[in-house]
Amino acid sequence: KKYEEKGKAIGMAEGKAIGMAEGKALGMEEGKSQGIESVVIAMIEQQLPDALILSVTGISKTRLASLRSKRK
Repeated sequence: KKYEEKGKAIGMAEGKAIGMAEGKALGMEEGKSQGIESVVIAMIEQQLPDALILSVTGISKTRLASLRSKRK
């Protein structure tokens, strides 16, 4: 139960903070290239689900996979 609540707090709240706010600030305004990559990497580090990352950032699955492998 406690884990589930913490999961919601980290996933939803931080996901929105990182994904929505930073995604708009960095990704949309900065012109997707460098900005969105740092957002995606931050989201990967937060262990957010791929579907959420893809829908929030609008990047392709291929790009997500390449960023994920670049990180390792």
